[in-house]
Amino acid sequence: MKRKLALLLACVFIIALFAGCGGKTSSGDNKTDAGTAPPDEQETDVIEESPYNFAKGNFETNEKGYPVEPYEYTLPISTTDEVLTYWTSTLLPQYLPEDGYGALDYAIKLNELTGINIEYQVVAYNTMGESFSTMLAADDLPDMMNYAIYYYPGSFKEAVEDEYFINIWDYRDYCPNYIYQATCDPEDTRTYETIFYEDNLIYAFYIMWTEKYQATGKVIRGDYLDKIGLKNTDLVTWDDWFEVFNRIKTELDIEYPWPLTNPIDVVGTYWTSPSFDTLGSVAMGGLPAVYVKDGQVCFGNMTERDLAYMKKMNEFYNAGIIDPNWANYGNSFDFSDKTAKGQTVIMDLHESEVPSASPTGIDPNCRWEPLNRPLLYEGQVLHLGGGKSRVDMGNTSISAKCENIPLAVTWCDFSYSPFGSFYVSYGPEGVLWEYDADGNITSTEFAINHEMGVSWAYMIYAVNSIIEHGLEDTTRKTKYPGGERILEVRRFWNTYDYDGAYEFPVGVRLTDEEREFVNTLAGDISTFISENYSLFLDNTKAFSEWDAYVAQLYDLGMQDIIDTYQTAYDRYLESKKN
Repeated sequence: MKRKLALLLACVFIIALFAGCGGKTSSGDNKTDAGTAPPDEQETDVIEESPYNFAKGNFETNEKGYPVEPYEYTLPISTTDEVLTYWTSTLLPQYLPEDGYGALDYAIKLNELTGINIEYQVVAYNTMGESFSTMLAADDLPDMMNYAIYYYPGSFKEAVEDEYFINIWDYRDYCPNYIYQATCDPEDTRTYETIFYEDNLIYAFYIMWTEKYQATGKVIRGDYLDKIGLKNTDLVTWDDWFEVFNRIKTELDIEYPWPLTNPIDVVGTYWTSPSFDTLGSVAMGGLPAVYVKDGQVCFGNMTERDLAYMKKMNEFYNAGIIDPNWANYGNSFDFSDKTAKGQTVIMDLHESEVPSASPTGIDPNCRWEPLNRPLLYEGQVLHLGGGKSRVDMGNTSISAKCENIPLAVTWCDFSYSPFGSFYVSYGPEGVLWEYDADGNITSTEFAINHEMGVSWAYMIYAVNSIIEHGLEDTTRKTKYPGGERILEVRRFWNTYDYDGAYEFPVGVRLTDEEREFVNTLAGDISTFISENYSLFLDNTKAFSEWDAYVAQLYDLGMQDIIDTYQTAYDRYLESKKN
């Protein structure tokens, strides 16, 4: 067949952490009643202690079977000596102890708290795909796996149907916290439809945040704005951007203020194209971004709106604002030498990087300020690219061959419980955090002074939201003097006029047959776009060639892909009527 000391947190903290969804916590003793002997046998009732403190039978559900409040586990969860294998990775292996991930204080204490022994199998991030393929071919998957679902050579649904991974919904009695977090806000369809592939199918435990927001965006040199007598709030429209960058270029002698990167607009955040009612990023190795305008499925990189967007970017290029070497920059690290020399005026940063990137390199006066998305006109309401999410990249799936699936599911679910969420967010007391004189949580000197910065320290010595699962407290990286700056940046980036009218619903799913058909065409189309679309930006292709470029996309089968997605979208809308 194919196929996680009971540290007591203040109630105030627990309530605040789960305020977005509300509710109290509940627990049970999880004892198993072995039954009572018949009276005529004259024997004493026998109550047998279970070796597990599972949630099953100890929490309330609503009419849909969803838990009505968070569930707090009685610890330890297990008193057996069972071992679960966990396949994962790290982006910074140089910071792991000599004895591996399992020797981290975080991992050791997690084992002690839960009573569940985890054997970590850590592979290099860039070899995860190859490693997974080898294990899949041998039908020998570890009990729990990060990212595995991304590498499976089929749909998420097929990975469960082929009995490689479990359907977590079938074990919902053992993961009340994960189900609760996915369903507690009926208005948050994005979270629900990410977690639930179908109403009765969940293929992975995703990392979730305690609030919805966008954590990455564009920043500008605030100290340069000071020199020309402006503020970041003065950059509202595209015309404002053009004028300010030109002034910085000429008055401050910055050769090319905007490095840009080869996706043009960053996939996922979409900062510069939404004002043109499109998603104009270049998705290397995949189809363009999909959206819906007036009920019709559309793809980026091919409409008249994309043409208007490219013409606008071309204006900046021709004015010497965009770096001629832009196509060689995949991300901000690729032009770090320019940034260190003060030649970078605008770039993309994660909110937690904004304070740590100021000052930067050899310029102690560097100060980054957040920017809002440029508009075509003041008061424009954006329809695309501004959706906020509680779900991030990291995820964990459970092998169908795991010998104790309820235990594996419970270990994962612990990371979404009130105490478990705190633990995976912060780790053991004394490493990344401690209490200050007023009893408030504050980052330790170790975290604050870590050579990778506070943000990455939390990603190394506690849950890594890029790879792993759990419920992350979105304030954890702000607990140090100056950390409030992160919250200021967050508020700035997440305040804008947006209605999401053109967003493509997360819950639209292609059937296996539709997906296979699209895949037969997607490769050539993706290659053609990546090799041609961006050429309009820097005059390599004349705009007179735009129509021929679009015609070639249709020759490669783009209309068939649009029709397939339209069918899936219409089917989704019809399902919502039931």
